[in-house]
Amino acid sequence: MVIRLFVPEGEGQHPLTRKRPSGLPAELDLITSPWRSSLAAAGITGLFALVGRSYPGTVLRSAAFFSVVDLSWTAAGLYGQREINRGVFKMENITPEPGKLWQKTTGWTADDAMLAGGVLGIVTALNPRAFPGAYGISRFIGATTVGCALGYKTGQMFITRIDPRLMSIIESSDRVNRRRAYEKLQRDEEAKASLSLVGKLALKYHSSPYLQILRNPLYFARARGMSGMSSGQQHATPSSRASQGPALSSSLQADTAKFTLIQIEFKADDLTGPDMEAGYRAYKDSLQTRDESVIQEWREKIKRDKEQVRMEMNFLWRHLGLMEHVFYLDDKEDRAKDILRRELQLVNNMTGDMIVRLRKAIAAEAASG
Repeated sequence: MVIRLFVPEGEGQHPLTRKRPSGLPAELDLITSPWRSSLAAAGITGLFALVGRSYPGTVLRSAAFFSVVDLSWTAAGLYGQREINRGVFKMENITPEPGKLWQKTTGWTADDAMLAGGVLGIVTALNPRAFPGAYGISRFIGATTVGCALGYKTGQMFITRIDPRLMSIIESSDRVNRRRAYEKLQRDEEAKASLSLVGKLALKYHSSPYLQILRNPLYFARARGMSGMSSGQQHATPSSRASQGPALSSSLQADTAKFTLIQIEFKADDLTGPDMEAGYRAYKDSLQTRDESVIQEWREKIKRDKEQVRMEMNFLWRHLGLMEHVFYLDDKEDRAKDILRRELQLVNNMTGDMIVRLRKAIAAEAASG
């Protein structure tokens, strides 16, 4: 097969529709819909089993129901996003290339694995002895859903092989691009007036602060806490500097002009270990209190983290090299090249972050010896 499914309109012409790295689905929400439906079906079946109401075929019937609901909701959401994107394209004077139901690729993709799983599910459902308790159209929809879900996870493990943390970075970047573009569209009355009724409703849905909080309350709580902390620091800094006189202020400004501040953050438990504080060796233990098994377990954890960072960094370097090859072969300065330049800057920053993380892991491993 070797194809990509549901290629969006104007792919690669705007940060909203930037092309994803090789092997990743063009429309991730659609491709992951069978997996979400299968998880929901498994949860419902387990709940029914706890109360003694689970019967043969419950999994497939539940999967069919959740698949219809999830696919309908996802398709409606993507249709609304497409209508908003058209308004953004009009605002940026971009003529988008038409979307495609499928597109040939040079290598295997997660879409191929999902389709193979769906075909396997249909073929299995054709056997009348398989899946007792599930009949009619729900039998085939449920089998196809579960097959697509298993195929997608298989493709994720053996084809894309991208760490979930890296995927979360990509998705976070997409959310930021989407929010900025939608905010800009809100301020452009002419482009906003050109939206269809569906586009206006979708824009109102995506730009409503209350709905954004309901969709992701943890993100907004964390963002509010960070903004409050940073504003507190901003209020505290001028008074402390003013008390030390104008000479120190001018010296700080001169130093700021010379250096660039780079801040790398880690999760609280990333570098925790025996006799470690804030990622560094504290030297507060003794030979009598050191536990060899705990230290060995810590070293194994650091080695696993180091290999994981190496794998992610190698993927980013390969992707960065391909993007740079395309960038430097293009002599024409236009909007497409400017978009590619921004993507290069993002990927380059990500590789720099990975290098710092790798060095930190190596230092932590050496410190635990």
